[in-house]
Amino acid sequence: MSWRDDAGSTENYIKNGYSVINANWTPLYIVNQTTETVNKVEDARGKHRPETIYAWNVYLVKDKTLPPADKMIGAQICCWEQGGEIQVPSLRPRLPAMCERVWNPDAGKTFEDFAGRLKATDRVLDRLLPEGSIPGKQPM
Repeated sequence: MSWRDDAGSTENYIKNGYSVINANWTPLYIVNQTTETVNKVEDARGKHRPETIYAWNVYLVKDKTLPPADKMIGAQICCWEQGGEIQVPSLRPRLPAMCERVWNPDAGKTFEDFAGRLKATDRVLDRLLPEGSIPGKQPM
């Protein structure tokens, strides 16, 4: 699992035959969120915004895009240090953005297109889950 990519470690892991999961710090680490940052949908630098995650792709590690390789097997958002009342709304727009970019990194779709589809699926999710089972939704 690559999260810092010190000295090009991710590329070296792949060259040496290791399977790699991209968990790069920017934009995939969501830590120390507060109610205020969740309500704003971003931290002060904007590095975890859904738009930033959607602009990312599974081969982007630190500031370098690696060539596509079978050994890059996926990605993971890492998050901790907050309760469910913050965690769920924090991840609700971010996790689908990451998943779409991992599953189809060359889709070429815009964030606006994604946001429209996310709103549609959120409406379905709201109907499927009982009232109050998802703590406050994060606005897009």
